[in-house]
Amino acid sequence: MHNLFALLLISLSFGYIIGIDFGSQFIKVAYQPFNQPPTIVLDPSGKRKIENSVFFGEDMRAFGNNAEGSIVLKPEHVFTEMNEILGQGAESGVPASYQQRGFPYEFVLTDRNTWAMRLLPGSGFPDITEVTAEELNGMVLDYIVSVVAKEYGETGRDVVISVPSTFTQHQRQALVDAAKLVNINVLAMIDQTTASAVTYAMTRAPDGFKRLLFMDIGGRYTEVNAVDIETKKEDGILKRSVVVLGKESVDVGGDDFTAVISAIIADHYERQYREDPRRDPKTMARLRQSSRKYKEVLSANREVIISEPNLYQGHDVLFTLTREEFEEECVTLVDKLVHPIESLLEKMNRPLVRLRGGFHEIE
Repeated sequence: MHNLFALLLISLSFGYIIGIDFGSQFIKVAYQPFNQPPTIVLDPSGKRKIENSVFFGEDMRAFGNNAEGSIVLKPEHVFTEMNEILGQGAESGVPASYQQRGFPYEFVLTDRNTWAMRLLPGSGFPDITEVTAEELNGMVLDYIVSVVAKEYGETGRDVVISVPSTFTQHQRQALVDAAKLVNINVLAMIDQTTASAVTYAMTRAPDGFKRLLFMDIGGRYTEVNAVDIETKKEDGILKRSVVVLGKESVDVGGDDFTAVISAIIADHYERQYREDPRRDPKTMARLRQSSRKYKEVLSANREVIISEPNLYQGHDVLFTLTREEFEEECVTLVDKLVHPIESLLEKMNRPLVRLRGGFHEIE
């Protein structure tokens, strides 16, 4: 949520601004009128996090958390994490990434060497065969702005967006193009970890000089920024400066830890019933949803009861997963998370600080 306030701070000359933390799994939104404190925008169900999803079905579309509610029954019609395919082409290997995570999508390569998604039979839109990445993301952005308009009665469409630092110029331009399709004006983009650093400097940094590392573990990426922050008074005016010294990232995030739990459950089922539940898209969509919840429980507890009645072919799954067992399966992922810290500190000629503690909350 800290990213949102940094987004708002950079565009206070406008009457009001909408800040969008455009994560792959979740989107967070803030609204700030000029000269007033920002407000976190809730979705129609009252949630602060909005799923980055679009559902096509029965001649209608649903967005956000409403769309995610259909993913178990109709996973092929719920398109999620579509900002990941923006600005990507045939050389990117995007379809393989989604297939490995159990998403039952059919990708179509456009004439512009960008990806579109095929609308399969039953989508409720027989006249539409495919939807481009820009169109899908434009729909999500349009939904976000409509939520703000309904809540606050505003009609403006100026936004600032935080994006992963790994986004290339092609990906950033594709996001701007997506916004233009629905008449949304992107005033600025800012890297997510840089946004966190700016927020810290503006709201929490003590007087004096600090050199800090900011680490952001998102749904698909982990990013680390090294920054210098200085807060001082000159002629009675408080001045703050943020200088980014370097950035590193790795393609590991919360989705990977969720996938570990899904694999543990699927393996347990296969050992018990001699059948592989991974063959069924609906089962895998259900496991992704359930595994997120189990992961959150293990963030604060030493064990969690895995209970999945009628998971596949009428069979139930019931066992206890400990945090220790989960962490043992995540050793390789944790090693990858440490790599960008090591790389950044090496570039700065600083030794690696010993990391302590277990898993905290990971999106």
